[in-house]
Amino acid sequence: MIVENADPFVTLHRARLEKYVAEPASAGVLVLDVKLWPANTRLAKLVDSAATITCKAQSQYKLPEWCVNWPRVATPSS
Repeated sequence: MIVENADPFVTLHRARLEKYVAEPASAGVLVLDVKLWPANTRLAKLVDSAATITCKAQSQYKLPEWCVNWPRVATPSS
């Protein structure tokens, strides 16, 4: 099951999620797509760090120059 924009869901069901993480189902996967996953929460501490995927966009200044300029070059002029 995938729960997108799960921040309100996590807030509302935190206690139940903590119980689930302690005793997960034998089959299936639960994916929570959240904006914030504070590492200091009990729930985050219960989840195996290998099961947490952090996706974060790089700042423009950290991207290679060709990557920043490519959309301008690759987009055909009208």
